[in-house]
Amino acid sequence: EIDNIGAKRGRVIVKRWLGSGAFADVYEVETNKPVVKHEAMKVITLKNQNNYSLSDAERIQRLRPHVIEAHLMIKLGHHANLVGVKAAFQLEDDFYFFQDLVPGGQTLKSTMSLLTTDQAKIVAYKIAKGLAYMHETCNLCFWDFTPSKVLVEILDMNPTVGAVKLSGFGCSGGIGCTWAYASPETRALLVQPEKKDDPCAPRPFQVPEGLSYSAVTLATIVGAKINKLPTHIRLAAESQDQWALAVTIVEMLTGKRVENAHEVPRRLDQDCGKDLIMLAVQCLDKEPEKRPAMRDLVKSLGNLLKDSVIALVDNDKVDEVSPSELFHLHSNIGSLFFKKVFISSDDYDLAYEHLSAARDLAEELYGNHSEHFATSLYNLARLLKDKGIYSEAKPLYERAIVIWENIHGPDHPKVSTGRKYLAKLLKAEGKDDEAKRQYDIAIATQEKILDPNSPNYASDLLNLAGLLMDQGYYDEAKPHYECALKICEDKFGPDHPKVAKALNYLAVLLDLQGNYDQAKQLHERALRIRQENLGPDHP
Repeated sequence: EIDNIGAKRGRVIVKRWLGSGAFADVYEVETNKPVVKHEAMKVITLKNQNNYSLSDAERIQRLRPHVIEAHLMIKLGHHANLVGVKAAFQLEDDFYFFQDLVPGGQTLKSTMSLLTTDQAKIVAYKIAKGLAYMHETCNLCFWDFTPSKVLVEILDMNPTVGAVKLSGFGCSGGIGCTWAYASPETRALLVQPEKKDDPCAPRPFQVPEGLSYSAVTLATIVGAKINKLPTHIRLAAESQDQWALAVTIVEMLTGKRVENAHEVPRRLDQDCGKDLIMLAVQCLDKEPEKRPAMRDLVKSLGNLLKDSVIALVDNDKVDEVSPSELFHLHSNIGSLFFKKVFISSDDYDLAYEHLSAARDLAEELYGNHSEHFATSLYNLARLLKDKGIYSEAKPLYERAIVIWENIHGPDHPKVSTGRKYLAKLLKAEGKDDEAKRQYDIAIATQEKILDPNSPNYASDLLNLAGLLMDQGYYDEAKPHYECALKICEDKFGPDHPKVAKALNYLAVLLDLQGNYDQAKQLHERALRIRQENLGPDHP
């Protein structure tokens, strides 16, 4: 059964052809519903080569990989570094699939030889963010990540890079994984060809003994939960994406594809990405348990990226970039100093200067109803809110939310995030009723677009429960705290610091309700967890 996804796009104007695959043509199009914008449109023609209509069985076989891709992309939700599905529906003998358009639309495979070291750092960082979102929030692995499945918008001036999005979540190439980017654990699950084949072509999974074919299909295509997989497949799933990213990093920097850590060049100048190579080597450890988690890679790559941005400023190269590149540069630098606001007031002034410049450039270059303009308003509002300038921050949040709603509709993660930050501002102003209304709308949206067992959803529940508790609605707050605690326990295990945080919140509530014995037990459990994780002498 094919469910229509999203709204029809109204009048579609084909602007240019982008490329063809085994079953489809892809175009850049301009749509006028719900607003005028550019998207990528994939068209799968449900006819055979003689232009005869297909039988029902043939139609299902032709559509299957594309429908699976659409549903998986819906399960992934929306993330800045994942290509998002906008709409998918069948009209007569064609299946239309609308998704995010990456300006330029080049694959990383076709552009990696042109990248500078600083650009490679930015690309690796954005890839890792997308993969970490899949791992941490969606509890899914990509499995078949390769440079051919990354769309990159390369700007002219080093080190700025535009959009970087992971794509190719379907299975038109077969149910499997590309040998050249597969870890040793994943290779053990792949069918060995009878004769030598292309290492960059997907190889099918062999069905492990005692595991049904449907389970392998579910795990590799539809996106089964990692923690639901059999142990030997789970070990491969948890670190396959790290391995493939590491191979890609080495390939970006050296032009060579490696099979293991021993093949990575050891003699590299710092300017040639030595620090980035060292991260790749960690991900190529022969023991999968020793490879860093994707969230840790994001932090490490983020630190390298900060160094690149600072180097550009220190070398007085800002005046050499084009207006569009200058917008990205101001945004990056402003965000960098924003994270340091609580260290120095000078950092706040620098953050405000750059984020204000980014806002003005976004309005000039992209218009005051654009995605870039909304994001620049949101970034500036966060800075002002953290400095306590609520009267200036509030209208910026509200305007960003309206723009995002007009672009994406009301049920989009950016709209939900904007409402949550607006709620925090309203709470800080003492406007609890208005704050609760924003939290309620944000929570309802998150329930639609997020896995109800995700850590992000748990965080939203904690915020809403805290607001209710502050207002004295203890009975209404309690189930939210309990639900958040259960999510954290299921996701991270019973002895994780996030569990301790949720326990503390619930214990405070129970204490306010007069349930002192229960509150004491939860406080003691939270204290034990923190002592085990941080040591007894931690503040």
